Amino acid sequence: MRARTIMALAVAALLAAPAGSQATRVYRWTSEDGVVHYGDRIGEGAPAAGVTMVAVEVEPAPVARLRLEQRDGLLLAWADNLLDGPIEVMLHASGPAVPMAQPALPARATVPARGRVLVARIQGDARGGAELRLEAVPGHPGARPLDVEYAWPLQSRQLYVEQGWGGRFSHSDAENRHAVDFAIEVGTPVLAARDGTVMQVESGFTDTGTDERYGGRANFVRVLHDDGTMAVYAHLDADRVFVRSGERVRRGQRIALSGNTGFSSGPHLHFVVQVNRGMRLQSIPFRMFGPRGILRFQEPRQATPSRFEDPSPSPRGCVNESPCLADGPWKSAFGLLRGAGAAPGVLLRPSVRPSMAGLRAAAHPCAALRKTPARLPLERWSASEGWAAGDSKANDRCGARAGNMRIADHG
Repeated sequence: MRARTIMALAVAALLAAPAGSQATRVYRWTSEDGVVHYGDRIGEGAPAAGVTMVAVEVEPAPVARLRLEQRDGLLLAWADNLLDGPIEVMLHASGPAVPMAQPALPARATVPARGRVLVARIQGDARGGAELRLEAVPGHPGARPLDVEYAWPLQSRQLYVEQGWGGRFSHSDAENRHAVDFAIEVGTPVLAARDGTVMQVESGFTDTGTDERYGGRANFVRVLHDDGTMAVYAHLDADRVFVRSGERVRRGQRIALSGNTGFSSGPHLHFVVQVNRGMRLQSIPFRMFGPRGILRFQEPRQATPSRFEDPSPSPRGCVNESPCLADGPWKSAFGLLRGAGAAPGVLLRPSVRPSMAGLRAAAHPCAALRKTPARLPLERWSASEGWAAGDSKANDRCGARAGNMRIADHG
């Protein structure tokens, strides 16, 4: 019997992460012969004047696609991998009459890059009200991470950590627990921290904010390493990704420009190393060589420190407070930095207060509202708010969340 591909009437794809890239700009022009042209690039022969841009709604592209094929009384469920790296899929069935299948549902399978795998053979044609749902997660579940030192991912000597491991703003889930947010100006070149293959690219989003609707709408590049781990470089500038999915990249290669897209409270690069731990992405600890030496991070702690220690010598750096945010706390500077003060470096961690001589307080958190900048000394550290400044009355006016600070080391 000739195989025939059919469309599932009730199929949903749950995506662990967006994939692919869709342009947000479409150009429109009319050629000399009166033909109207549309394209994501201005074609040859387009007039110097008269080219306009048309706004296009962009949605994250899928990671995988479920295809159903009817053959010899069976419904064959195939999973197509749309990424240039392996993925793991799980096929679910729900409804009043869950069909019999081999293997039994839910069924899991690993699909190679741009490959296709038969996930299950389903008895009948699945028209009895059952719903089939394909879940997909990037990465191979058998990945074995190697102990590798990552290179500095920015073409800048500025070291400015907004949020480290376990940050309460957005680093509390398994996928981002070991992520780091490096504050950096929009348009800073982003460099590959390790050799690998680009497996996933998104570059078409332009909006940003701290509303949940921006979740999953950040521009990013996902690079697959030879040991199966994946590095994600996120919140990139719109249409400023210089690599294509499937391209091999080298350590230190320019891959994009930094930006401020998706769920974000300010311009920064979100960097994380992830593995697939069986249908779930999990971030893992990593080592990195920064612009001024080894950069290490501390596992997040729950307890509030009982005392302050004063390391000596202290690293060069500054503390810069964030403006007030009515819709949520600023990303606090959880994490651990190694500066250039002493070999192999000086540790800054939430339970250690840096030397006052090595830090300077910058604009007051309410300065953006009052337009009257003020220099303030450090006063206290709290597990919930991070470093806070000494003007308690001003903090009260601006809200308790205004006391967060960021630690910088400008080279």
